[in-house]
Amino acid sequence: DLKATRQRFVRSSERQEAELKRHERQHRELPERLLRKHTEAMFPAIDALDAVVRQVGDAGDSVPEAVRTAVTMVQGEFERALGGLEITPFDALGQTFDPIVHAAVSERAAGDEERPGQVVGQIGRGYLLRGRLMRPAQVVVTAGAVAAEVGVEEGEEATEVDREALG
Repeated sequence: DLKATRQRFVRSSERQEAELKRHERQHRELPERLLRKHTEAMFPAIDALDAVVRQVGDAGDSVPEAVRTAVTMVQGEFERALGGLEITPFDALGQTFDPIVHAAVSERAAGDEERPGQVVGQIGRGYLLRGRLMRPAQVVVTAGAVAAEVGVEEGEEATEVDREALG
């Protein structure tokens, strides 16, 4: 009877300790989860702003210099704000498609100067949070890229090879 009581006490103590560790882990991870949630909600707006910056650049002299400057300044403010949160954007244009850090949203035939599996367009930049993949770059790739999109899950640590590819 004493042995059974002791075993129940030990099991209860182990459950309490495991519960305490789970709560501590959740408490530590909460700020990053909230940061991810709220920042990811802004990515579509940031992608749209990046597209406007590209359009303004492509329009040449037809866009007044004041508009060009204002749009670029707003983009810079977003980048500084993200940097303050330890969020780093990365571009993928010209790289070889890598399903670890790129998400192919479209594929097209390779041109004369392009190689199969090359990133030839970018819909949205990728983002790292403290060196960990937050969002893969949303890209257009030439035919011949790896079809299966497997790789780093959200929040996983990017490898040294990934970091080299990100520039």
